[in-house]
Amino acid sequence: MCRLRTAFIIALLLLPALICAGENLNRKEDTAGPESASPQTSEILRKKAFEEEHPDFTFPARKKRYFYHGDRNSRLVALTFDDGPHPSYTPRLLALLREKKVPATFFLTGENAHYYPHIVREIVSSGCELGNHSYTHPNLRKLTPEKVREELARTQEQIKKASNVTPRVLRLPYGISSQDVARIAYKMKLDLFFWSLDTHDWEKKTSKQDIVKTVLEKTRGGSIILMHDKSQKVIDAVGELIDPLREKGFEFVTCSELADRLRLKQDREKKEKFTQKKQ
Repeated sequence: MCRLRTAFIIALLLLPALICAGENLNRKEDTAGPESASPQTSEILRKKAFEEEHPDFTFPARKKRYFYHGDRNSRLVALTFDDGPHPSYTPRLLALLREKKVPATFFLTGENAHYYPHIVREIVSSGCELGNHSYTHPNLRKLTPEKVREELARTQEQIKKASNVTPRVLRLPYGISSQDVARIAYKMKLDLFFWSLDTHDWEKKTSKQDIVKTVLEKTRGGSIILMHDKSQKVIDAVGELIDPLREKGFEFVTCSELADRLRLKQDREKKEKFTQKKQ
C-alpha cells in the first residue's frame, strides 16, 4: 500500500513536466519551417514542378522556371563550379571541401566526365552534387532541338555511367537559354540553375583577392555563387571564403537543396494564403 501511495505521488509530481514536454513538442511541429520537411515531401513538390498541364516556355514566362537564387530570407548559399572535372584542380578543390565539410554543386561537361570518370565518383563521395553542363559546352540557342537534346542526354548518360548518379540540375553554357532549351530541360525533369553572384574567376585579370572580396561583400541569403574548378586561384579563394561566410551565419548547401527549401517555403506560403481566404 505504501509503495502504491509513493508511486501515485511520483506520478503527480511528473505530470506537469510531461504535459509541458508534450506542449513543446506540439509547438515545434506547429512552427516547423520548410527545412524540417521530409525528403518525401521535397520529392513530391519537385515532381509537381514538372507536371503542369500547359507549361509556357516563351519569354519572359519561362524565367519562373529558372533558379537565379534561393530563399532571400534564409542564410543558405550554394557554391557552384562549372566546366569540370579538371584532372588536377578538381581533386584539390574536393580535398578542401571535404576538410571543411562543405557541400557544393559541380556542373560537368560530358566530355570531361568521359575523360575523368574517377573524379566524377570522387565528387559524389565528397558529399557534393553532380550537375549537367552539356557535352561539348556549345551555345545551345544556336543548335536545333535535336542537337540540344543530344547534348543534354549524352551528358546525363556519361555522368550516370561514371557515378551511377543521374543529375537533377542543369546549368546552360554561357547562361544562354531559349524556348526550345527550356522545353527540353523541362521534359528531362532538370532544374535550371543560373547564378546571382558571378566571381568572374575565368578572367585572367581577376585575382584570388578579387574573388574573395566579391564573395564576402556581395553574398546574401540564397546566393548562388558561380566559379570554375580549373585554376589554383579559385581553390585558394574558396579556402579563404568558407570560414568568414560561416562566421556571418551562412550555411552551405547544394543547388538541389536550395531548390527544395525554396519550394517548401513557397508551398507553405501558398497554403497559408489559402487558409486565410477561407477564414
